[in-house]
Amino acid sequence: TSDCAGRLQHFSESNSACIVVRESRALLVWVPYGSDPGWDLPGGWKHDGEAACETAERETCEESGMKVRAVKKLSSNVFQCEIVAEDACRNPVDEGFLQKKWASLEDLNSLDYRGNTWGDKRGLLKQALAPSKQNEPAWPDVCGCKMCRGEGFSSGVQQCGVGSAS
Repeated sequence: TSDCAGRLQHFSESNSACIVVRESRALLVWVPYGSDPGWDLPGGWKHDGEAACETAERETCEESGMKVRAVKKLSSNVFQCEIVAEDACRNPVDEGFLQKKWASLEDLNSLDYRGNTWGDKRGLLKQALAPSKQNEPAWPDVCGCKMCRGEGFSSGVQQCGVGSAS
């Protein structure tokens, strides 16, 4: 069991996913099933009593074989995760290990994404892969979104999101 809920102070339960970045590339998995197959963030369905960050960590391990640790909440159901160990999960569960791809920032606009999962996937990936903007101010707009970082309020998901308009 992970300690992520306590560390991140995020105790809600929901289906969730991870964004894992290594060497300026983000991990994606090919999901061949469902009505809209394509490249997706590793993630999936929660278990009863499992915090959202725990779901993201477990599902990433089950789909990619990589043990990860959630380090930051990026949206209501997506977490930034770091690799703890590769090939740590050796017993495939449910759909088994999925085909993996490490995508660069330049790759993001040309990928065939799986539909209807994790909100603004492309925007979250662009944000995770963008060069560091630590010295850039984070001025909020009237909705509380960081407008200088390209965030706006999405009425569809009722939260700030990269590439949305306020």
